[in-house]
Amino acid sequence: MAGDPTQDRYGPLWITRLSRHTGVERLAGRLGHPDKAAYLYVALLVVIDGGVLSTARAVLNDQPHPVVTNPLWLAVPVGLVFAVWSIRSLTRAYDDVASRYDADQFAAAMADPIYDVRRTHVTHLVFLLLVAVHVVQFVVLGNWVGIAERVGPVVGGLSFGLLIPLGYFPVLAEFGGIVLATVVFVPRSFVTNEFQVAFDDPLDAGGLEPVGDLLKQAAYVYAGGLVVAILFEYGGLQFDTLPAGPVALKTAEFLLAWGLGVVLVGYGVVTLHLYMQRQRRAKIEAIDARLRALGGDDRGIPETDPDEAEYRDLELEYLRLQKVKDTSTMPFSAAAEERLVASALAPIVLEVGIDVVL
Repeated sequence: MAGDPTQDRYGPLWITRLSRHTGVERLAGRLGHPDKAAYLYVALLVVIDGGVLSTARAVLNDQPHPVVTNPLWLAVPVGLVFAVWSIRSLTRAYDDVASRYDADQFAAAMADPIYDVRRTHVTHLVFLLLVAVHVVQFVVLGNWVGIAERVGPVVGGLSFGLLIPLGYFPVLAEFGGIVLATVVFVPRSFVTNEFQVAFDDPLDAGGLEPVGDLLKQAAYVYAGGLVVAILFEYGGLQFDTLPAGPVALKTAEFLLAWGLGVVLVGYGVVTLHLYMQRQRRAKIEAIDARLRALGGDDRGIPETDPDEAEYRDLELEYLRLQKVKDTSTMPFSAAAEERLVASALAPIVLEVGIDVVL
């Protein structure tokens, strides 16, 4: 079952498998914190990058350490820890959603890998996209030549040829893949498998508030990830001596990532909204049909005399009708919608501000 707490919920994740296959999971177990293996894995990446390779770069080329010259390099460890936390947090939230609904129906819906965020193929697509952009920047645009001249082919090859694509990119790809799968395929699965809207929900959210919360969380962490990425890129452009590529290309990459996120989050929200709207309309029409069957008059408003036997039934149907009409067709409140919009605007405002400064 998708929400069974006895399962290794993190087992199918890339970050878990990377920790296991590199021996980091065993190391974390020996340290007494096997549940922190994923964090230890990214910490070791940072140590190799900032502690070993960057130190070698500084010593071999008689340069200051990059951490000293570029304080925003610290966005790397912050971003990696944030990515791991977000991946695991969204996985837990996904299980929480599973526990709120019919277990058999949810398990059947999520049996298809396209709907299970832990096994989504979107992660593979994001990884391939990151590698493609990396190759364009450092091979097609020739940034590799400048890097080899400044840090040497050995350090540059280990850093940009191995550590970044094989160490950092899988973590970033899983972060992006799980976020995008959450905002697209989880709402789609509710529509495809016809989960019923709960019109008796006291919150008037149709019983879909847990799904709305999952979408909001995914949108928030995606926006947070973009902010960290902007700070790192800004540090590279402003402080680092390595070639960072054209500013216009960096801006285009960011706008693509931001626009894709906005479109896909919007798709998930609109998908649920239209589904809830259709379900509410069908329910209203069903109640209306029962009302029409319980007496009526020439004005088209069904009514009976209070003394008639049908009066109580008619009154109950009107109460049901009002409850259905009060049910929102959005899986979260108006205040939450405003926070969602604000989180979407924050990265683009920061990017525009940095472009003006640069």
